[in-house]
Amino acid sequence: MQFLFLKDAKLYKMKNYNKKKNAFTLVELILSTSISLSIILVGFYVLKNIIEGNKIDEIQFGLNAEVNDALDFIIDEVESGERIIDEKDDITSLNNACSYPSDTSFVFGIKLPDQALVKNEYKQEGDEFNLNQVDCPIVYSLRKIDKAKNKSYSLIRYGPQFNEKGFYVSPSFTDYQTTSVLENISMETDYKKIICPKAWKSLKTINGISFCTDKFNKSIELQIQVKSKNNISKKPNSSLMSSGGFSRVQDESQISLIPSERFNGDAPNCIGGSCCFMGVCLKTRKIIFMLDISESMNKDFEHKNGEIINGKWQQSEPEFIKPNINGKSLISFAISSLKDHLNRLPILEGNEVYFQIIAFNDSLQMYPKSLPKKLSKTTKLGAFEFLDNLEAKGSSDPWEGICSTLQDETTEQIILISSGIPSNVNGICAGKNASSYDDYARIIEEYNRDKRSINNQGSLIIDSISYFHNFCESNKNYLNNNWMGKISKGEESECIHIK
Repeated sequence: MQFLFLKDAKLYKMKNYNKKKNAFTLVELILSTSISLSIILVGFYVLKNIIEGNKIDEIQFGLNAEVNDALDFIIDEVESGERIIDEKDDITSLNNACSYPSDTSFVFGIKLPDQALVKNEYKQEGDEFNLNQVDCPIVYSLRKIDKAKNKSYSLIRYGPQFNEKGFYVSPSFTDYQTTSVLENISMETDYKKIICPKAWKSLKTINGISFCTDKFNKSIELQIQVKSKNNISKKPNSSLMSSGGFSRVQDESQISLIPSERFNGDAPNCIGGSCCFMGVCLKTRKIIFMLDISESMNKDFEHKNGEIINGKWQQSEPEFIKPNINGKSLISFAISSLKDHLNRLPILEGNEVYFQIIAFNDSLQMYPKSLPKKLSKTTKLGAFEFLDNLEAKGSSDPWEGICSTLQDETTEQIILISSGIPSNVNGICAGKNASSYDDYARIIEEYNRDKRSINNQGSLIIDSISYFHNFCESNKNYLNNNWMGKISKGEESECIHIK
């Protein structure tokens, strides 16, 4: 019995000993708990950072996609336009009513070509296609926004809307609408900018947008910086992307026929190449544009319809038509073409052009009012306003303008545009009586030969552009009249017919 008791007591002690050996002390328990919590917290923060990083990456990806989509959209419009307008003063070159939202800052514009809105409108009617004129350029500008101290800009597009087939709907500027293309344009200008190709214009920066164009305003390199707060980190998301493109549409204002090489000396260098205006090239830097604004240029005036075939006039049906050029009335085409030409003329020091516009019917209107003045941004805008206020009415009398210029030593070239014949042939030119087209032609020829040619200014060059009817050659119109060809028969002069 005693032996059994001792044995049981020993077993009891061994069990208690093992129990003490496997237990945790309070210090051990606290320490292990702290380590466990630390591991959990570290894991939590790692997981949180991963989730936040993924969210920031997602925001960044979305921001990059927005900028890339905006660039693709803009470049697509550049490629479908005629040229880029990089000076805000030039947006009135097509129409003095052209504008953009007054609460925005101009970035650049895109001149659009005339186009049909539906397939059926591409059908030719007579000598012309029935195309819709797009009155004003598309304008991209920046509007300042301030949302909860997140100051930035919104890129605004002002222009015609378009349908699912890519045609512009209601291209008249009266129907233009404002659309936000991209938000959160950076207000900063301190970022790495694109490098413009050699021979291009200098870089322009408007806050978070920078770009440069070639000297013809046909190509563009465009860069946009966007910054957006993400509500996750103190550092905002930023995207800096660039793209480029060029206009694939023919720009009629930059078409230059090859000029005669003998005029390369004093002829100015224009944007887009040689300074040619509807086939007539500038041969000097002192020029007067004479524009017929008689009723024959009016959009409602009916001209006799037909053509010379085998030397004889052949009447066409209908007997009378209201002609147009590229979908525009004669006066509208003349004005818009002259505006485009003035936009291409140089205004840089050392390459100056002195000009004057004389509009004639039974009286004269002139800009500038006195002598030709140097072309500048101010005089160019003044010329646009002058042209936009002209009305085609009354009879045609170009002789006073031609004869006064003949005796003016400040002018060396006239480019005359007309679609009719002068209503008056009786007058005085350079002190001599004239009573026929031949008289005026003879007086001009003699004055050039006997007086101007021996002076420093040289002979007056008179180039003529005949609209619709061909008044350059007597056997090319129903009146058998070549009055424009007669005054432009000098060796350096030429007469162009545009139908």
